[in-house]
Amino acid sequence: MFVNLSNHPSEGWSTEQLKEAGKYGSVVDIAFPQVDTKSGSEEINDLVVGKYNEISSALADKGDKINVVMVEGEFVFTYRMVTLLKEKGIKTVAAVTVRETSEEKQPDGSVKKISKFSFDGFREY
Repeated sequence: MFVNLSNHPSEGWSTEQLKEAGKYGSVVDIAFPQVDTKSGSEEINDLVVGKYNEISSALADKGDKINVVMVEGEFVFTYRMVTLLKEKGIKTVAAVTVRETSEEKQPDGSVKKISKFSFDGFREY
């Protein structure tokens, strides 16, 4: 199973990204939590434990031999979640993307920045 713990539901992924994630079995989306900017260490730990329990339940339901969790989001939560998953022997990855940007000067003098992201694989934490 491939668990997508991010704010980017798999329904919006490219064909290439879905194909690569599908090598691990079914793809399951678990929403990344909203981490309040004022959250302290204990609150973040509570969020990590709650999401870990949700991930564990999803993995247990499928019983796949190979499991991968993609974790992408707020940095401190991500670090703690990846650390916990790795301690439990669960492979964790991040999506690798190529970013192309361009800037267009607007009539009012502001600049509009356009970014295009292209999937280029997964990288293990």
